[in-house]
Amino acid sequence: MDVIVGLLMLVYCIGGLAYGSLYGFDQRLMTQIGVSGVGSVLILFSYAVNWIKNFKLPQIKLPKKSEEKMNDLPIDDKSVTDFKCLHYLRHRAEEIESKEMLDIVIQLNTLLFNGCCKQTGKNSE
Repeated sequence: MDVIVGLLMLVYCIGGLAYGSLYGFDQRLMTQIGVSGVGSVLILFSYAVNWIKNFKLPQIKLPKKSEEKMNDLPIDDKSVTDFKCLHYLRHRAEEIESKEMLDIVIQLNTLLFNGCCKQTGKNSE
């Protein structure tokens, strides 16, 4: 009920400001605008603060299967360096528009990273 009263006072304050800007402000209108503005702020402020305090962002959870797959892959400094180099070479091949170079980069990627995945697959069996 307090929220409705606060909102109505806020609407009255805004309406009074619009009326005053069109037809002129007098002492009585200024007092009414001031009382309704201060009253609406006092009433609605505590509700706004409580709403902000209780606002929670939704938690995004990853499926367990993808987490397990990611944790099974060995990541060492050499693999990271290989990935960076292949990434650079792929962009370079796209820059110079060389299909042959792109095919070679794909083959290198397959040879480097497919072999390490097969080893972890054997260990897990």
